[in-house]
Amino acid sequence: MPTNTPTPTNPFAASMTLAQSKRIALGLLLVMVCIWLLLLWLAKTQPSHGQWINILVLGAEAGMVGGLADWYAITVLFRDPFKWVWMPSFIRKHTAIIPRNQPRIAWSMGRFVQENFLAPDIVSAQVSKHDVSLYIANWLNSTDNSTMLTREFQKLTPRLLHILDNPEVSAFMRSTTLEWVHSTQLNKPIAQVMHAMFNNGLHKDVFQLILDTTNRWVNNNPQETDRIIDTVIEQTGIFALVPKAASMLGIDIKKMMIAAIIKSLEEVSQNSDHPMRKMFSDSINLWTYALADDSSEASQLLASNKHAMLQNTTIINFLAEVTHQLRSAIIHDLEQPESGIGRSLQSMIVHMAKQLQSNLALRQALNTEILALCRYLSERYADTVVNYIQQQIINWDTKAMINKIENEVGADLQMIRVNGVLVGSAIGLVLGSFRWLIE
Repeated sequence: MPTNTPTPTNPFAASMTLAQSKRIALGLLLVMVCIWLLLLWLAKTQPSHGQWINILVLGAEAGMVGGLADWYAITVLFRDPFKWVWMPSFIRKHTAIIPRNQPRIAWSMGRFVQENFLAPDIVSAQVSKHDVSLYIANWLNSTDNSTMLTREFQKLTPRLLHILDNPEVSAFMRSTTLEWVHSTQLNKPIAQVMHAMFNNGLHKDVFQLILDTTNRWVNNNPQETDRIIDTVIEQTGIFALVPKAASMLGIDIKKMMIAAIIKSLEEVSQNSDHPMRKMFSDSINLWTYALADDSSEASQLLASNKHAMLQNTTIINFLAEVTHQLRSAIIHDLEQPESGIGRSLQSMIVHMAKQLQSNLALRQALNTEILALCRYLSERYADTVVNYIQQQIINWDTKAMINKIENEVGADLQMIRVNGVLVGSAIGLVLGSFRWLIE
């Protein structure tokens, strides 16, 4: 376990440690031995009280026997008490019970988990008792929970994106992506994704999120915006001559472009009825339906443009540079305490949670899918989980396993020895008294 991982507090920890319970059990046994020896001496020196003393002697002997018997019973669970002493095999093979039966215990524990926790019928019964989607919606609608989820996203996403800083990983991802794009017909997958977004109205939220995030980022990162525009200008051939010619006339084309971009983004972002929104939705919708047909002009144009781009080194390099700049911008934004992407994501999470809370039909549909998914996972992966548990128990170091079990339940087991002494003494006194009455 890593040293920086906090150890969880056990709310069920025993109030008495293993060492303390061992000392109590051993001390009580030694006290009983001393009492027994004292009573034997008194029986010799006080013959007139022999009957009563004999009853007490029997109680002390029974207490010692009970304590020793329970010591043996507890010890053989974990160890062989006759390690250095000859003992018949039929006795020795029933010592160190837990270590000797580690594989059987592993199998039994795995079966127990599978039959009582991962069985499809049990999983289905537990999931069907609850409105899972409403629980998720209520959880997400909490400010603390949505904030926590957003912060985790802000921490995890930059770490994943930083993986591409490794040159080997970056080269592998680039070659693999280009190979996949080259060999895959993209029109139908894109059409299916876009169609699903339109059916759920998700495209509006995504478009708003893109507008808000882009608008904030352009306003807060003028230097990065300027660098991206420089990249676009450098990669666009003849168009690169325009800024140079304009600069000779004292016109800053880049500033004009940035100002126009900011103004357009603000207008579209703040006005839900802006014509560009409708134009965007209508265009994407028509394009989506066109892409579903392999023979459509849009599908053919997408395929031809795809092959043209893959064969154009300038375009590939340009896209790689833009992707790099975009990735760096996303990382930079997410690492800020007041991340624009983070705020937009949290707002979208809360919005979706509220919609889910108020839409009973949607929740019922989601609950049906969640139930089917849980049942599939239990049927498909229960054996994998069980095998993992069994293998981990089998691979446990025996000594470490014994120490762990003893630390958890050993204190209670040692108190059985105390009870053995006390109960044995009480039984001995009862039996001695009963024999005295008979005699």
